Amino acid sequence: RDIYSIISVKERNTNLVRTESKFSLDRILAILRNKSSEILDRTVGGREGNFLKAVLLGQRWLIEPESEDAFSKTGLAHMLAISGLHIGYIVMLLNFIQSLLRMHKGTAFILQAAILIFYCLMTGASPSVTRAVIMSLIYLGGKALGRKSEIINSAGTAAFIILLIRPLDIQEISFQLSFISVCSIALFSEPIQKALKFLPRQISSIVAAALAAQLGTLPLTAYYFNIISPVSVFANLLAVPILGLVVAGGLLTIMLGLIFMPAAAALAVS
Repeated sequence: RDIYSIISVKERNTNLVRTESKFSLDRILAILRNKSSEILDRTVGGREGNFLKAVLLGQRWLIEPESEDAFSKTGLAHMLAISGLHIGYIVMLLNFIQSLLRMHKGTAFILQAAILIFYCLMTGASPSVTRAVIMSLIYLGGKALGRKSEIINSAGTAAFIILLIRPLDIQEISFQLSFISVCSIALFSEPIQKALKFLPRQISSIVAAALAAQLGTLPLTAYYFNIISPVSVFANLLAVPILGLVVAGGLLTIMLGLIFMPAAAALAVS
């Protein structure tokens, strides 16, 4: 990982020698991240607020160890880290806003791309988030041009771009799990959905995607984490739709909080 040493210092032993420019990207991202965290503290707070900070801002260290262990044992640990699932829900929210405001496709794509790239940078640009954002941009760009994107090609493009910039990411667990899960969904979800044709189409598609992702990532999960959770598929079927509501509600709370805090507080309560 190109980490050669680790040091620790006490706050009283540090001196500020330089500050970033007020208009630097890092400073803007830090200010927005801190403001978003403050909004969630003021509107939600407690363990629920910390959960939202983990799934929306990437602050996973705020999750209590026992809670994280419970998520891991039920195969829901992926919900605590920002991944393609979270970005997918954000894209759905952006598409809904586009249709609600009846925006032109080209204008909507520019706005959506700016939001996704900014969000990716604000949350640390991990391999899974970067992959999901690149694939989302390809999908949204194709939609704006009236063309359909191919999931395997999109994943390959995302992997090429990421490894071109950060070659060592290929050794990261998040990179491997992210790309294997999306490729597994592309390869196996359709055959599984056909086998589940006795279920309603919307339900069978969710079940098929969950089973396909589990099938592809099972060997890596067993190898890296020494755990196989038999209930993970059923747990995901219940938790994944709920996560969509949580992500959408949390993002709307942050956006409202940046504009009018009482409205954000009212949304958080509801």
